[in-house]
Amino acid sequence: LIQHKNEPAYVAKEIAEHARRELATQIVVGLPLNSRGEEGEQANSTRIMVEALVKAAPTCTIYLWDERFSTAIAREKLEEAGYKKSDMKGVVDVMAAVGILQ
Repeated sequence: LIQHKNEPAYVAKEIAEHARRELATQIVVGLPLNSRGEEGEQANSTRIMVEALVKAAPTCTIYLWDERFSTAIAREKLEEAGYKKSDMKGVVDVMAAVGILQ
């Protein structure tokens, strides 16, 4: 997990270094759209970070993926698997990311 508010170039550099170490050729970035499919402030911040990522990882293809319902779907699947809401903390985001990559 890389967190560094207001410094998209730093985050992009860290992601690019990780991608190089793993010999990745593609990077998928979740684009947080609102329920109507429109971009808001968070999506704008994501696009700024992606611009920095394109510069930091020029050999990687970068995909933006609509992540609107990924968390809700992950919660549903975890509930079906018997998880309680209190047990989902920390797991739901991982499951949502897995769902995006599938």
